[in-house]
Amino acid sequence: MKAGLARALDTAAVIAWVIVATFLLLQWLPGDPAELYAGEGATGEEVALLRERLGLDQPLAVQLLRHAGRLLRGDLGVSLRSGRPVRDEIAARLPVTLRLAAAAAAVGAAVALGGGVAAGADPSGRLARVLDWVNLSILALPVYWLGMIMILVFTVRLGWPALGGAGRWGELFLPALALGAHTGAATARILAASLSDALGAAYLRTALGKGASGSRALLRHALPNALIPAVTYFFMEGGRLLGGAVLTETVFALNGIGRYLVTSIAFRDYPAVVGVTCFIAACVTLSNAAADLLCRCLDPRARRGKG
Repeated sequence: MKAGLARALDTAAVIAWVIVATFLLLQWLPGDPAELYAGEGATGEEVALLRERLGLDQPLAVQLLRHAGRLLRGDLGVSLRSGRPVRDEIAARLPVTLRLAAAAAAVGAAVALGGGVAAGADPSGRLARVLDWVNLSILALPVYWLGMIMILVFTVRLGWPALGGAGRWGELFLPALALGAHTGAATARILAASLSDALGAAYLRTALGKGASGSRALLRHALPNALIPAVTYFFMEGGRLLGGAVLTETVFALNGIGRYLVTSIAFRDYPAVVGVTCFIAACVTLSNAAADLLCRCLDPRARRGKG
């Protein structure tokens, strides 16, 4: 009970900090949103009236408290650019982002399981060294750079269909590969290290001493224990996939919440930026909480509180 309450308070504190930090950072951006929305031919009086209507004439603390109060009621506000509720704007674009995150998670799981088992089964072998080099190379490349290289190779050079749009499943292969490769590479390294440690454990030597074959001991005894830290990390990355979708959707011109966030920042759309950022922050914190719960379910020692 106490652990659950502490986790809830931590989650609330993180989201509150995200609200404050995002709002203050937006205030430091150059330009006046009222002048931007009023247009080039607007008079000073028209700009002042628009600023008053949008509430931008109020002190910064008042604006922040007003935003926070609406968010506590579940109201993400109204987009300054479109005039629609931010909640509706997110709902309209969320399916694209969720499909991208699901496809990226599938790619990441395949990369992690295949690469992690292959490298962990023979940690001193040539294949393990090659896979570790490949994983490090993927982790060293920014997602947006990897995405642009994929567009250059597959779309420009090989003539694959044009990207962008509604994010149907057939359009998500390259974006999911770019986004999921990072998660898969990091998880593969964790799984390989954990599996390497498990292969030297006493329970595995006992299984081999009782006549179990090497492959059976690997799959039935070593791998389930090695999966605990890898699965926990991968589950935590589930929420971060939504954050990574910001760059991926922008590079591949997918109409999801990530691209909507970038566009809203460019137009100084305060309610939209704060609303989307809080939504992503909530997904990340809830994903971390779910990862902690999953760790307790997978590891009997954690369930008993023995670490």
